[in-house]
Amino acid sequence: MRGGAQSQLIEGSDGHLYVVKFRNNPQHSRVLANEWIASRLLAALGLCVPATALIECNDEFLERNSSLTMQYSHGSFGPEPGVHFGSRLPCAPSETAIYDVLPDLMLRGVQNLEHFAGAFLGDQWLCNADVRQAVFCRAEAIDGRRRFTAYFIDQGHAFDGCAWALRESPLRGIYHRRVVYAGVRNWNSFDPWIERLQSIPHAEFDRILEEVPVSWIDDSSALTRLMCLLEARRRNARRFLEAAIRENPNAFVNWRDT
Repeated sequence: MRGGAQSQLIEGSDGHLYVVKFRNNPQHSRVLANEWIASRLLAALGLCVPATALIECNDEFLERNSSLTMQYSHGSFGPEPGVHFGSRLPCAPSETAIYDVLPDLMLRGVQNLEHFAGAFLGDQWLCNADVRQAVFCRAEAIDGRRRFTAYFIDQGHAFDGCAWALRESPLRGIYHRRVVYAGVRNWNSFDPWIERLQSIPHAEFDRILEEVPVSWIDDSSALTRLMCLLEARRRNARRFLEAAIRENPNAFVNWRDT
């Protein structure tokens, strides 16, 4: 698969296909913790995020699949045996095509287009150091038509990547096709998402943290502190979101709120 973590597409024992990021990927093992935590929190926010899973690759599997390699500056290496991060494909590619880019005309018809506003809030909250990425699959909508659904993927650069820090950068976390924000005109587009963010139970933060495999964590105190800061940061959602909207006038061209 594309990307700096050099993930691989693997079929799990449950028959589903997963994009797997390995613990010893060329970026950092923290990328896996970022993916797990951010994906779970975005799902708790109500966004359409692919299901996540812990993917165990044992010695026998890796010996049978020796072609699974990653390129480093000093050579080529295979994954280490152990538990890795898996993001399940939202649909079976043998039955339904998956697109990572759609023309603007088709983007306007995406059935959960309002989720891009929620994703923008989520990325600002989680300090995503990357641009927002999404894939699209056709599914049957409420009106009986087959329409595209957006799924938000690749949370590896949340928390300023491997820094595990919450450094604000309003210009990050934005989707490259600005048409997805055409319907964002005032706070009515964001207020429901802010309300959902601030209503995520405290227990959810604890549960997500407990689910992170120990082998992905190189500094448990830093990760615990990060989760505490995240929970407190959501109280300032309107402030950091307002700054981000102000810094992205070319994205929110229809913003008229005073």
